[in-house]
Amino acid sequence: MRLGLQFVPENERKNFTINNELDTTDKTMFDRLKGKLRLEISLDDYSFMGKKGQKFLAGYLSCSNLPLKERVQRDQINVFLLVKRPITRIKDSMNMILKPFVREMQQLEKSGMKITKDDGEIVKVQITLSKIICDNLAQNEILGFSMAFAKSSFCRECLAKRENHSTSQGPIVKIMNLFLLSLIKSKENLNLSTKTIALRLGSFPLYNGKISAEFKNKFLNINVNGVQKFESFMRLPEIFFDEFEKICDSEIDIIQFYESTAGTV
Repeated sequence: MRLGLQFVPENERKNFTINNELDTTDKTMFDRLKGKLRLEISLDDYSFMGKKGQKFLAGYLSCSNLPLKERVQRDQINVFLLVKRPITRIKDSMNMILKPFVREMQQLEKSGMKITKDDGEIVKVQITLSKIICDNLAQNEILGFSMAFAKSSFCRECLAKRENHSTSQGPIVKIMNLFLLSLIKSKENLNLSTKTIALRLGSFPLYNGKISAEFKNKFLNINVNGVQKFESFMRLPEIFFDEFEKICDSEIDIIQFYESTAGTV
């Protein structure tokens, strides 16, 4: 008898239900968010005149402490940003647009917000930015990566192409080595320290696979644990794009703000 997986609707699930950011197995994330007023922002570009019309960037803010059914109501979603995009593209436009918001969030996370209760008691509420919701294009712009991405490219930062890194190894090892080669290139271009890269890869799942000789030579000077973390990195190819973004430095203020205030990588 062949058994198959049975889908259980979310409202009927008894185990592993996810209602908000606190329903996570990531202890670092949980500790950063627990007991705080959690703000989430959504960013999206739109045009009144179709694809060729003038674009506007809208930013929406809501409180993720509220149950989902409540926080998706219109009176619980606040517009905190509405910007007319310049006709000529500016490299750091997202950086400039978000700078006022970033500064205000830094102050709120540092000082909190005092609220007076009905009985006159003053309570200090801690505030944090829980997440940023956006599409891939806006994500790349926030992180400072290329806005154009060819089908054969496997790295958004250096735009390296698969056909330029042929190998006779199996597809999984090939993909891993391509990714490691992109790390080497980015280490040189972005002046990333070996220690920084090792720390940022520390939370990824283990993989005891092969590793390219070039990669070993480049990072032979780091400690055994650091090397093992590099060897252990293994994900599906389409996930590489997004995981790679996590380990690259960025001059975008919002990323610096997120790392300095949240204490996470």
